[in-house]
Amino acid sequence: MLGSVLFAALCLAPPPTGPQSRPAAEAAESALSHYEKGEYAEARAAIARAYMIEPWPEYLFARAQIERADGDCVAAHEFYGLYLESDPPEKGAALAREGMAACPIPDLPPEAGDGTTGPGAASGATPTGPDALGVALTSVGGASLVVGAGLYIGTAVQRRAAQGATQHDRFGDHIDRARRLGVAASAMVSIGAAFAVAGIVRLVIVHRRAKARGRRVPARVALWGMTLRW
Repeated sequence: MLGSVLFAALCLAPPPTGPQSRPAAEAAESALSHYEKGEYAEARAAIARAYMIEPWPEYLFARAQIERADGDCVAAHEFYGLYLESDPPEKGAALAREGMAACPIPDLPPEAGDGTTGPGAASGATPTGPDALGVALTSVGGASLVVGAGLYIGTAVQRRAAQGATQHDRFGDHIDRARRLGVAASAMVSIGAAFAVAGIVRLVIVHRRAKARGRRVPARVALWGMTLRW
């Protein structure tokens, strides 16, 4: 049932018309293929890549279905909520609400020192830092994007060198290098985007989960010269 609903959601996405639409559709198809095999981590990365290329609400719904199938109802609710905020058709909204109802979030028990019991109760909530895994994923994604951008610059340099080459062999060498750098750049940017999205989403989810527990958490994290807020 989950698989058929995910397939229906992907079919509702706009048809590939622009230059960015085909790569997004291919990434979504890859997500569905991994999903049907039970490879949820790969499906999650693929649908995140599709959304980075084309931010269609249907991809948010698909991500929610993947998280629900993987047993992460907290993440599933986050993505169902984002999908509902996009003002989808009533049929899609109904499916999202059904998905949320079918994947309830369990009550989280209070932790020692969280401001509800123990020594921390008298002095207030216990501060905690940003989620280490979320920061790591975002850092790796940011680094990959920087490397990919550098490779794209290298590709442009090689193409300009090819245009100025006066010998056939030199022209062929520069074109070959440009092609290889272009392939590597596309791969790094794709990987970086997937990791960055996964990391940012995890930071947001962990932050909201901690707030639900009544703990103080930083509302921002500085990373790669940028400040992420939520």
